[in-house]
Amino acid sequence: QALVDKTTQVASEEKMRRWRETMFNLQIAQNWTRLPYYHSPDTLKNSASGRYIFEKFPGKLQELVSLGFLPSGGWEVRFVRFDTEDQSERAEDWRIKLPNSRHPKATRAIHTLPENREGLNLTESQAKGFVENIFRDMGIFPPKNDGDAEQEGANCACPYPKEVLALPNKLPRRTDWSFEYTCQKDDTHTDTVNTNANDGLDLRVRGVVSGSKINTNNDDEDDHNIQLELLSLSQYVKPPEDWLRSLRGNRKVIELVQAISSLCTTFAFIVGMGLALLRWSKADKYKLFKSKTVSMIFILYSLNVALREANGCYAFMYSVSTAKPLTTQMFSKLATILVRCVTFGGVF
Repeated sequence: QALVDKTTQVASEEKMRRWRETMFNLQIAQNWTRLPYYHSPDTLKNSASGRYIFEKFPGKLQELVSLGFLPSGGWEVRFVRFDTEDQSERAEDWRIKLPNSRHPKATRAIHTLPENREGLNLTESQAKGFVENIFRDMGIFPPKNDGDAEQEGANCACPYPKEVLALPNKLPRRTDWSFEYTCQKDDTHTDTVNTNANDGLDLRVRGVVSGSKINTNNDDEDDHNIQLELLSLSQYVKPPEDWLRSLRGNRKVIELVQAISSLCTTFAFIVGMGLALLRWSKADKYKLFKSKTVSMIFILYSLNVALREANGCYAFMYSVSTAKPLTTQMFSKLATILVRCVTFGGVF
């Protein structure tokens, strides 16, 4: 499945471009650097929301993943810029989670803008109307027409949205807005439609909106001269606070055991290294270096370190910083791998 996703969704530039323009109206120039990364399905088990559903609602797991409320394995592509000397412009990037045949609605897009990028000081009504229309177009919210909402509500991810957060983000040259909605059904709705929230799940939808002028020479901010953009879209399950407190308590115990285990391993390593140095000081150095056992241990351990680092190359490339040149970071990473191979292989 990973190979199919990579071939049909990552390697296909035309299909990816059409999906971007259709779903999120993304316009990314060809000079941007594309950094793909494959998320393992284990991402679901590592998240708090995933663990809560595994524990309390295992029967709704696949449904919530397919609707996009839980993380799923698949390809995510990050677009960054290294072609400009302006550090503020290089802070802009895109992160796009590609849908696949198993989970066509499990999409996510995050557009990070530089903080000093010029934009509009949006009002709450402007931003709220835009984000709700986008959610309707994407099938997350029901249609605005009250007559059709009850019938088509069963086909959307959040049939009964209720606003729980409207937060402005005042930046130096613009004002963005964050909106969060809960899909939990309240007492004012009937039970004629089967929703995802009837079992007490608190499903959340969050969106961030920013705006800019289309014609910078025109100071008017009417509807024909402004362009609004959905910077990010996220859907998740919010576990209850008491369950989260219990999870944090369990994690503290696990972290304590891991810390003790790490200290014991480090102590054993230091003691073993000291004994090895003591033995080496009393032995014939020339024969020791010619020993096949020592050579094989050095080669095998160095190869093990190199393979582990190579296995994480996708994660490293996906997380590179745009504040430094890409070639500098790659050479630095290669030098670090080489030093680790020689140092740890030599010690062992």
